[in-house]
Amino acid sequence: MERIKSYESLSSAELIINQLEREVDQFDQQRYLIELRKRDSLELIRQQNEIESLQTKIGELNHQTKNHISFDQIIAELRVISPFVRELSYAQTYISNFDKIDTIAVFRMQWDSSLDSIAITSEEDRLRNWLSIQLREQPFVLERN
Repeated sequence: MERIKSYESLSSAELIINQLEREVDQFDQQRYLIELRKRDSLELIRQQNEIESLQTKIGELNHQTKNHISFDQIIAELRVISPFVRELSYAQTYISNFDKIDTIAVFRMQWDSSLDSIAITSEEDRLRNWLSIQLREQPFVLERN
């Protein structure tokens, strides 16, 4: 301080050291960076949760696609291989043994009235074999209407 006063041009100058203010600015910057990191971490967690949710949905859709049956194709082929079927209905049915839930394809057929029960049984056996090939080991039930 004495040295400053020894210079004539600096005799009226005043030296102020703002070290505390500088430390406060650094502290604010650090706090700001910590808040940014925290916000980014929360955003990253949210995005990871969203990705997991979307992956689960994709898995469900893939499972549904795998179990999808082209009813139009089944009808077209069935008309050719079994002219005795008068009506066909199809539904995916949920079944449960209370431990797990599964779906099963249910086909219900109405047969030509000219067929006797032996012929119907024979046709049903033939169509069961054909459906097992068409459905690629997917579980199904064949019922009479």
